Formats: sequence, C-alpha cells, structure tokens
Amino acid sequence: MINLYLMVKSYVSHSLIGDYKKHTLRDSSVEPQYDVVIVGGGPAGVIAAIGIARAGFQCLILDKKPRDKIGEKNCGDALDGKHTNILLEEMGISLPTVDSGEARSLIETITIASGSLTTKLSAYATAYQVDRLVYGQRLLQEAEEAGAIIQPEAAVRGVIIEEDQVRGVTYYQNQELHEVRAHITIDASGFIGVVRKEIPASMRFGVDFVFPKKYSVGTYREIVELKQGEHNFQNEIVLLYHHDIPPPGYAWIFTEGKNKLNIGITWDKSIPYPNGKSMKQIYHDILDTYIPPESYDVIYAGGGNISGMPNFDTLVVNGAMIVGDAGGLPDPTTYEGHGPALESGRLAADTAIDALKKGKFDAIQLWSYNKKIQSYPGGMHAQSFLVSQFIQEMGVDDFSYLLGKSLLTEEDLINIFQNKAPVTLGMKIRIFLRSFPKWGLMFRLRKVLDAIEKIDVTYQNYPDDPSDLEIWRKERNRVLGYDF
Repeated sequence: MINLYLMVKSYVSHSLIGDYKKHTLRDSSVEPQYDVVIVGGGPAGVIAAIGIARAGFQCLILDKKPRDKIGEKNCGDALDGKHTNILLEEMGISLPTVDSGEARSLIETITIASGSLTTKLSAYATAYQVDRLVYGQRLLQEAEEAGAIIQPEAAVRGVIIEEDQVRGVTYYQNQELHEVRAHITIDASGFIGVVRKEIPASMRFGVDFVFPKKYSVGTYREIVELKQGEHNFQNEIVLLYHHDIPPPGYAWIFTEGKNKLNIGITWDKSIPYPNGKSMKQIYHDILDTYIPPESYDVIYAGGGNISGMPNFDTLVVNGAMIVGDAGGLPDPTTYEGHGPALESGRLAADTAIDALKKGKFDAIQLWSYNKKIQSYPGGMHAQSFLVSQFIQEMGVDDFSYLLGKSLLTEEDLINIFQNKAPVTLGMKIRIFLRSFPKWGLMFRLRKVLDAIEKIDVTYQNYPDDPSDLEIWRKERNRVLGYDF
C-alpha cells in the first residue's frame, strides 16, 4: 500500500509540478498596470481590495454596476456574526449596526421547521439582517480611502491568458473595449464566475470549474412591509422545509425589523417547476398561508442563483484566485454566502500581499489561499453538504419526524456545527432510543454523523501543494460519498 501511494504521488507530482515549472511567470513585453485587479465589488472583492490597498499595493476593482449600486444584491440578507467579528479583530473593520442603517435587524434565533412552522427546532444565533447596499457601499468607501481604484460600469468580457498564466482582463466601458493587466487577478464576480469560466483545463489541476444543476439552486425573494402592526418573527430567521419544495430547497422567513420581512424560496435547478409554474407562483402558493399578500406592500423583489456543493477543490491557478460565490463558497444547507465571501476576501488579500512581496504569482505561490479556505470554511461546508443531502434523502416527512422526536437537540447542533465537537457515544445512544419505530432513519442519521466527523479531518489535511491534490480528492470523495 505504501509503495502504491508513493508511485501515485510521484506520478502526480511530475505531471502537475512539471507542467507548472514550464509555465512560470517570465518577463512580459507588456508591464502590468496594477498589482491586483479584482473583478466584482461585492463583499469578497471589496474586502480583498481593502487588505491589498492598505498594504500599499496598487489595486483596481472593476464592477459592472453604477458606483452607487455596487454591493446591492437579491438575497436573504442574513450575515453570520462570526465573520463580521473576524473582520473586526483581524482588519479593524467595524461591525454593521442598526443605527447606521447597515443592519436592518439583529438576529438572536435561527429556526429550522419542517412541514409547517409548528414542527421546528430553534437555536440561539448571533447574526445580522443587513442592508446589502448600505453595508456594501461603506466597505467600498473604506477600500477607496485605503487607495483602491474603483471602476464602475465596467463589464468584464475576457481574460488575458499567456503561457498558462492569467495576466489580467478585458472589459467594456462606454461601449469601448479596454485591457487591464495585473500581477494577480481575483475573480469576485459571483455565481457566473466571469474569470473562472475562462480558465482552460490545462491550468485547473483536473478540477471542473462548473456548478452542476443538481448542486445549484435558484432563488426568489421579496422584502415586504406590513401595512399594520408588527410581525411574529422578531430577531428570528426561519428555514421552512415544505412539501411543495423538493429538499434541500426550502422557504424562508427572515426579520427585517419590526414591520418588515425578507421572505423567499430556493429551488433545485435540476428539478422542473410543477405544472409550468414560475418560482414567483410557487413562492405565493407556500408563503401566502403565513403572510397574506394583502397584509403588506412589496419594497424589493428579485432572484438569483447559488451553488449548493462544497467549494471547488482549488481556488487558485497561475496568476489568479477565486473568491466568494464565484468559488462556490455559500453554505450548502443554508445557502448563506455573504459571510464566507467576506472571509475569502480577507484570506485572498493576505495571500496576494505575500506573493507581491516575493514577486511570485504562480499557483504554487498562491496555494496557501487554498490551504486556509479548505480549513475554514471549506471543511464546515463539506459537513453542511452532507446535511443537505441527508435532508434530501429523508424528505419532508422524515425530517418532520426527526425534529418532532428531538433526535437532535439544540445543544447537539451547536456542538457539531459551531464548536466542531465530536459526536459522542451518549448522543448516538439517545438517537437510537428516540428513533423507534423508524430504525432506518436512525441508521441513516448515524451514518451521516460519522461522515461529518471524518470529513472535517479530511479538509484539515488538505495538501500543502498541488502534487498531492489528486490523492486528496480521491480520499475526500470516498469519505464524502460523492464524486466531485
């Protein structure tokens, strides 16, 4: 077994590292105009820009939106307080507040319901319902004050690749085509991944930079204001697994303040809508029961797409890094992508600064970004993916049974997903005793809990360089039970 491992490692090492030594950065006839160009001024891109510009490097943000709309996005607006606390501690970026208008509400409770709002499990949570535009504009201003250049209404249309090295992008502005070159390009363009999708196979270490339909969801949401009174979801966000939405899709009801709500649905993109309905019609079929449309006015409405799989196994190539939604970083169960995007931007900035100081910009130099991301949030999201697939396998009825019988408690969920504590023998015994007469559900739950333990260890052991990536991927797929 050891000899076989060494043979495979030797083959992969020569195949991958050998190719990259042949394509290391050489002097270009065209000098880069910037140290870093960032495609997209959302949370991942703007945090990366703040870090890089503060370190004294020349940084350009390209965004297709007008300057006063950068940061705006159709989503659930929930932001885990853990990520904002990291930004405060590591970068001195102040927390969003209700008084500033950056947060519409503070979150104290997250509720998971199945079948109806009466079968549920609630846990304490520290989070925010943010105004994406107001918060995003403040971060954009901080990037500008640090020295980053903001280029709005710039639609990126191409990627400059020379000798297996990303060297910048082309973009349209005022109907004119422009070219910008940089030592490092960061793709922060969201689900569409305008840089990522142009990376040729020869540069991707065997990783397919595509979100399959079966691991992608569409969303539709409305922010509504009640005509009279206050709603019943103060300081709470609710995920409702409903019979009319195939799991792991769900409906959501999130507070946006005393008399406002953010309500919406997610839908597996590989499953056709029933009877030719639109997402908006399905949304009303489900949520009108709880919040009648005649009781509110719609303030905002819209939708989008989100990945629902573990992030890509590499987020770096020669000369480029992928951050936020472009890298598949939303949580595969809750689909929350704002917090992971902020963290990925911070880690990408750290990696870029180190590379710029050393004057090396190939994938091997940038690999430390992979290592950090896979440790957190990558490992946690692989665990979350297992949970989402378990919910899909169970269906709404069995999930309702699980919540109703309290097979898992609030303390269990906190220990597993927040504290990353091991699944104890006592927990397994309790699950066994409470699961009568659905023994099959009990065995499936025990299996996924065991896999959750193992997959986190696997992600903590992500390889230090590309030579062991293929071996790691095979082991990860074995533990995960899915082939990516």
